[in-house]
Amino acid sequence: MKAEVLRHEKLNPTGTLGDAIRAARLQAGLTREQLSEATGVPKHWLGRWERDRSIPSEDQWLKLSKILTIPLKSNFILAKG
Repeated sequence: MKAEVLRHEKLNPTGTLGDAIRAARLQAGLTREQLSEATGVPKHWLGRWERDRSIPSEDQWLKLSKILTIPLKSNFILAKG
């Protein structure tokens, strides 16, 4: 599944999942390097997620949601790309 088909209704209703991750990271005042260190996820993966080249796994999403304070029960919807 490509990341651009996922939309987040509350964090970023018109953007992609990658846009929502980037917006949450910036709102938290973190660089990709800092988020990488905090989550244990390589920063090149974070970049791929933010550019909608891939999407986080469930475990990776849990790590992101804890650091970026994104609700675990976030409402993602499928949208036609």
